[in-house]
Amino acid sequence: MPQRDNSVEYQITQLQSLERSELTDAWIKANGTPPFKGARNGTLIRGLAYYQQCKVFGAIKPSVSRKLLKIARSDVSANTPTRGASTTKPRTKPGSQIIREWNGRTHTVHVTDKGYVMGGITYRSLSAAAKAITGSHWSGPRFFGVAG
Repeated sequence: MPQRDNSVEYQITQLQSLERSELTDAWIKANGTPPFKGARNGTLIRGLAYYQQCKVFGAIKPSVSRKLLKIARSDVSANTPTRGASTTKPRTKPGSQIIREWNGRTHTVHVTDKGYVMGGITYRSLSAAAKAITGSHWSGPRFFGVAG
């Protein structure tokens, strides 16, 4: 008689073969509440797999959980530097040349002491140059790929 494998990998693999009603029952047993409305089977499987891993290896530390939530709530994690990380933003220096392809055209911006020159026009900011290219507001550093 073959022995049943009780490893976490086996348990997680077995989740994929469960019917919807079995996944829902397992979710209720693990979380004490039914899954949220509209939860797909894949979401239930991932949630139950996480539950199984926590049972075996332990849950995420509260400090790590808080940090992950903070990152998830922010638009860009670079806006919330971690301890020891540099808080200086990359800065384009006069003499630099920034190249960006947009809709099949290559746009070149020259950085000067007076601003950003593109096509003979000087813009006060990279965002203004990005707007001239796209027709809508963009973060210039993000558009040109020079954001931290």
